[in-house]
Amino acid sequence: MRTAWEPMSEERDVTVSGGMKRAFLGLQGMQEIGVLIALLLLCLCLTLAAPVFKTPGNLLQVARQASYYGIMAVGMVFVISMGDIDLSVGSILTLTNIATGLALRASLPLPIALLIGLTTGAACGCFNGLIAVWLRIPMIIVTLGSLGIFRGIALVLCNNSPISQFPKDGFFFSIGGGEVAGIPTSVVVMVA
Repeated sequence: MRTAWEPMSEERDVTVSGGMKRAFLGLQGMQEIGVLIALLLLCLCLTLAAPVFKTPGNLLQVARQASYYGIMAVGMVFVISMGDIDLSVGSILTLTNIATGLALRASLPLPIALLIGLTTGAACGCFNGLIAVWLRIPMIIVTLGSLGIFRGIALVLCNNSPISQFPKDGFFFSIGGGEVAGIPTSVVVMVA
């Protein structure tokens, strides 16, 4: 005999199946579900192929390496939401990094080197914008062309070799390359 407050087993089954059905329909409506499934399958394949993949140290290293592109992608969201696309963003990132590295290698103070890097990136973006507006060319065409220009300038500046002969000690490098509660700082910045 059941009490008044206890639902019948059929009612409980209907509630559970109704909740699962709503959850399934919610997942089905997500456009990103295919990307999520592909990511999970990729992680499963990598774990089976190389068991070292799923170790915490490796996952943190993968997250650290991907975080730089994730931070860059956050800025691209604003460009895409305006209905444009910037194909040269990777080349601008490379050119900005090389300009900052060259400034540090020339023993310029860190704030000046960072200002040079930020100015380089702003100048590249300004160049893209001015060309698109003045010549009335679609942004995708402008950035497709400037992608090669910026990459070429970067290769000429660094003489097609790494720039690493500068001191990496100091507050900026210890924070940027450090960790917060065991998680790389760049990953924390990307998530924030």
